[in-house]
Amino acid sequence: MGKASEAIFGLKPVAFRYKEEVDAERALSFGLIAEDVAKISPELVTRDEKGNPETVRYEAVNAMLLNECKTSNLQW
Repeated sequence: MGKASEAIFGLKPVAFRYKEEVDAERALSFGLIAEDVAKISPELVTRDEKGNPETVRYEAVNAMLLNECKTSNLQW
């Protein structure tokens, strides 16, 4: 993975609430905005049929986080 995982340092987590049609309780959620992620690391998003960012590939973000933890001086 090498330096590719360094892209996660440019990502900006956000807090948000889904529309009532999606989540009736409108619980507070946390995540990333696909359009913003695509600007930093296009391979971390899936795209719709028109090529627009659709969703964040969180499984890839998780792998990058693990890689950065392993290559840093973090003590567990």
